[in-house]
Amino acid sequence: MQRHIIVSGDDALATTIADELKNAGAMVVRIGHSDQSEAGVARELALADVSQAIAVVCAGDDDAVNLEIAL
Repeated sequence: MQRHIIVSGDDALATTIADELKNAGAMVVRIGHSDQSEAGVARELALADVSQAIAVVCAGDDDAVNLEIAL
């Protein structure tokens, strides 16, 4: 996948952001926070093909995980 937007988070805000992006025509990949370990976050980003994404939206309810994803 290329030129997609990754939306991270399992809450209503992340869902709304993903829905609005899709409605605007963007290709969106959602990732959750089921495994909040460093390895789990890295695995989810790799599966979402972060190297080809044009943006990553960190909209989860855990600020520490959001920061880890952003870094």
